[in-house]
Amino acid sequence: MLEHFTKEVITYCENHTNRSNDVLDRIEASTREHSNQINMLSGAYQGSLLRMLSRLVEPRRVLEVGTFTGYSAVCLAEGMTEDGKVISLEKDHNLKDLIEKHLSWTSLGKKIEVRYGDAKELLPQLEDVFDLVFIDAAKREYGLYYEESIKRLRSGGLMIIDNVLWRGKVVDAEPDKKTQSIQKFNEMVAADDRVEPFLMPIRDGVYLVQKK
Repeated sequence: MLEHFTKEVITYCENHTNRSNDVLDRIEASTREHSNQINMLSGAYQGSLLRMLSRLVEPRRVLEVGTFTGYSAVCLAEGMTEDGKVISLEKDHNLKDLIEKHLSWTSLGKKIEVRYGDAKELLPQLEDVFDLVFIDAAKREYGLYYEESIKRLRSGGLMIIDNVLWRGKVVDAEPDKKTQSIQKFNEMVAADDRVEPFLMPIRDGVYLVQKK
């Protein structure tokens, strides 16, 4: 069936999906203006998925590994409980001013705490139990992020992992080293009997993983 996923079909799907809101549109425009890595932004289509999943889970505690400019954090915060909180980890300290500006544009920003540093060091320090986790950071570290996050995810909780198809390179006959790390990660998740995994061909590949 996936052979029918032409650019036109994808555009059709985007046009028939819930639109982003004004705040998210502003964050996307600002990111385009201030960053040359706009491809790292979740964007309206995937953002709609994150928002819907958050509303379905109704999380009290959300963990995000990889803030970038705050777009996905705002999406994840949308479905939280009144006392909900997002803890978002970002390695690039140079993004701090831009992230703070973006989060100031929405009341949800008060519920988002960004911690700066290497996620490999920050994750083991977390004592919270999370209802929802989103991983979108250094691909070669996905295995470590996953293991540290799954320990902190409640039973029945949902983990979302981005870029798991890696521009389609995961099916290459001779994949490069970064692609090999994604392949290895996907195989690890698929074989993990602690979870129910579902890999979706949305954007660059999204893994939905529910902890048993």
